[in-house]
Amino acid sequence: MGNCKEQRPWVECNLIDRDLFLPEKLGSKKVLFAREFNNPMVDLFVTPNNVSLSWGYDMKLGCLGSLFAKLSPLVSNRSSWIYITYPDDAWLQFEWERKCGRVEETWKTVLWTFESEAAIENGTQIIALVLNDRSAVIQFLRGIYSPPDVKSGALGFEIAVFGSEQKIDEISGIIR
Repeated sequence: MGNCKEQRPWVECNLIDRDLFLPEKLGSKKVLFAREFNNPMVDLFVTPNNVSLSWGYDMKLGCLGSLFAKLSPLVSNRSSWIYITYPDDAWLQFEWERKCGRVEETWKTVLWTFESEAAIENGTQIIALVLNDRSAVIQFLRGIYSPPDVKSGALGFEIAVFGSEQKIDEISGIIR
C-alpha cells in the first residue's frame, strides 16, 4: 500500500476543524456497529457472540471480511485510508494516508493499525476510508466515547458511514 497524497489536503481543509475530525460535515451519519469492547479488533476479526450486524454475514469471511467484500464495488484504487489519533485524547494528530488498493485485500493490514500503532496514552483512534469521489467516509473509531448503547467513558468501537442521505442509503443497500 503506497502512500497517496490526493485525499489528505481535502480532508484537512474540509473535515478537520479545531483539532477535531468531523466527517459529519458531509451530511448525515449512520452507525453500522457500536459496542463496548476490551479488544475490538480480535473480537471483530472472529465472530463475536451476541453481536448484531447491520450487514450481510458470510461465515467464511468473518464479520469485517463480509463488510469489506460488500464495500468492494464502491471503493476505487484512488480511495484512501487515513489514520488519525488523539494522543491522550488531547489533540488531533493526522498519522498517515495510504492508497486503498483492493479493499478486500488491504483492510486487515490497515485495521490492525489499531493494535500496532496505538495512540499515545490510549487516546482515541480513527481509521477512515475516504471514497475517491469524496461522497462518503466510512469511519472505524476506537476510543472512549458515548454512543447510546455504550456506557459513558467506556472503551468502545464504532463503525459509521458519513455522507448525504442518498449516499448512505446506497451504501446501506449494498451491504445488506
